[in-house]
Amino acid sequence: MQIEQKIRVILGGNGAFSLLCGVIILINLDGLIATMFATQAPWQMALFFCLGLGLLFYAAILFVLVSSRTITVPIVWVFIGADASWVLGSALILLLCAGQFTGLGLALIAGIALIVGGFGVAQWRAVQHMKAGAGPFKLGKWRWGAVGAALLGLSFSLLAGISGLMAATEDMPPAPGKLYEVNGQRIHIHCRGEGGPTIIADMGVTNWSLHWQSVGDQIAQTTRFCAYDRFGFGWSGSLQSEITPHMLVDNLHQLLAQSGETGPYILLGHSFGGYVARLYRDQYPERVAGLVLVEAAHEEQWDRFPEEVGQATAAAVELLGMAKTIAYTGGLRFIDLPAADPLPSAEQLALQDRAMRSLQFYHSAEAHFAAVPALADAVANTAPLGHTPLLVITGGRSAQSYCGEQFGVDVPCDETQRVWDELQAELASLSARSIHAIAPEARHTIQLDEPAFVVEAICGFVAQIKG
Repeated sequence: MQIEQKIRVILGGNGAFSLLCGVIILINLDGLIATMFATQAPWQMALFFCLGLGLLFYAAILFVLVSSRTITVPIVWVFIGADASWVLGSALILLLCAGQFTGLGLALIAGIALIVGGFGVAQWRAVQHMKAGAGPFKLGKWRWGAVGAALLGLSFSLLAGISGLMAATEDMPPAPGKLYEVNGQRIHIHCRGEGGPTIIADMGVTNWSLHWQSVGDQIAQTTRFCAYDRFGFGWSGSLQSEITPHMLVDNLHQLLAQSGETGPYILLGHSFGGYVARLYRDQYPERVAGLVLVEAAHEEQWDRFPEEVGQATAAAVELLGMAKTIAYTGGLRFIDLPAADPLPSAEQLALQDRAMRSLQFYHSAEAHFAAVPALADAVANTAPLGHTPLLVITGGRSAQSYCGEQFGVDVPCDETQRVWDELQAELASLSARSIHAIAPEARHTIQLDEPAFVVEAICGFVAQIKG
């Protein structure tokens, strides 16, 4: 085999390996990060996403050059340098940052570096046998265009990586509450007020303590009120694992133990948070003085809603996935995002907007939606509430939050509201000591639409429990 042909084979193998690595990174990003890193953070996703793109463009350049008519020594030296840089970078990571990786992660870094180093050595040895007077490097016009496009793509990957890292490492303003270490990651809980029983609030699927801040401040004038942020939202750390019913209950239980908040508690669950409140009460009934279910999710709602509700939800989750992809590059920082919820102050709206530009928000939102079927099944198997005090707060126009034209799907309003009313009445029947408060004009974000109604209902419920 002629030396130039050997060079083509080596460069082609280098390109194939780069292509394989890039594809694996992009199609299994979450799993790869969970496997490699001891603890997860949003910047890791941004970095690996752009690394995967960069490897694809690098492979494209190699493939174009391999197909050219002539390959000369200076060109090969470029790729020897690139391979040497990869090996050097891997060595520095192993020496300086080993504590951030799992054992398997370190083995992957070392193994890939050895393979890349092998390509570099093979290219270097081939160069030694090439004739010093090799002819000029010749490329057809289309190949020059392909190389230029690939180089532009490589540059884009680098810039996107820098932008993504900047967006992923931007911190929220100081947390209004306190942060506690739970399962290797921080969780934020904001408590205020005096007296008991303490209310512990769990939010809707993409909401956090901010969405109950104003109402919580008013309730705190009557009793102690705490709202916490699940992983990935608000001031809490990024989500590191799959969401399961046990994980949500265990996180809350550990958080309450570490925070020193004494029970028994009144658990408040809004929407998705209703699942968590009911699961916690089922596992720790002695620590629960009462339940407040605010527009709470029902375990059968996805089976009984009009099918258009499920279609619109699936479309919304798909949109979240698209936003997550853009967030990898930091691109959401340059997009005018609509306000997700009608928060009462400009400061709160600005905080919501800032959070919705972060990668961890969309990563966590996708995971929460994916966990809904398992949570619904778990809630369906909980024990009866018996005589546990229960307050159910329902919006009379809840369906207006998710009916009509939604993500290209026409969701019927009247039928959706009828089913929702039935589901909420069933929640109110779970306990022999229940109250069902209905705000006729409120939507699903009832604490924002009718805050005074919600405050009065909850404070009245607390007074009954006290006495």
